[in-house]
Amino acid sequence: MKKRKTTSMTGRKWPLAALGATALLLSGCSTSEMADMGFADMDTARQAYKDEDWDTARRHYERLAAAGFPRAKLELGKMHLYGKGMEKDPQKALALFEEAEGNGESGDRRAPTYIRRAQTYVGADAIRGEAEEVSPEEGFAMLVENAEGGSDRALFEVGYAYEKGRGTQVSGYKAAEYYRKAGETGYGRADYHLARLYEKGELVPQNMVLAVRHYRSAAKNDYPRAYLNLGRLYEKGVGVPQNASRARYYYHEAQSNDISADDDIERLRNKIASGRLAS
Repeated sequence: MKKRKTTSMTGRKWPLAALGATALLLSGCSTSEMADMGFADMDTARQAYKDEDWDTARRHYERLAAAGFPRAKLELGKMHLYGKGMEKDPQKALALFEEAEGNGESGDRRAPTYIRRAQTYVGADAIRGEAEEVSPEEGFAMLVENAEGGSDRALFEVGYAYEKGRGTQVSGYKAAEYYRKAGETGYGRADYHLARLYEKGELVPQNMVLAVRHYRSAAKNDYPRAYLNLGRLYEKGVGVPQNASRARYYYHEAQSNDISADDDIERLRNKIASGRLAS
């Protein structure tokens, strides 16, 4: 299938896969008949989506999208973006959202929001080398663009790019800056990565007080892997007073959130049993 170019908010060209839907045969239909057919298909698609009948939803949205209905393009794009009944494909989602936007007046008013969201997903894939024909440098530019608009995910991904040197030069200070901004929005994953930066002390000066603070913030903001790290700090007495009870508490909190802590709990139990750590 021939690739098409799609334009970002800054006018750059991003290569994306085109939508491969079969055109709906509407020759001979009046405008009102076409509208009635569209409403019927849309109702069917919406109900199928609600019932998680993804194949039926996709089939009807594809028919409507091929016929030029902006809302169907947007809804089909959401299925590609979030992997509803198909593998996630942010690039195809972005192409659909841009088509849904149209010339503004005739497009779906929600499209710009979803365009920015899909750009962030594409950019995140690109800096990891997982986006077809989008380089890490292009992906980084997309992320910076959306981070400037306040997107929490984009702020986090820019921080990640600076930490790992993906699409830009490594900068621990820049990574910490963007992680902190993302964390301030309640994005727990960013707090977790910022805590790790401060704990390791490789790209920024080690600061265990800040590491503990941001692990706690990450846990509070629904990033449960932070519980495991807090448990280990309390077990070792690093950055906090050594405390077996607190370590045990955090390990169990991790487990209750589907983070494996069996080895940690067993190690802690053995330390207590051998007298190496007070219970």
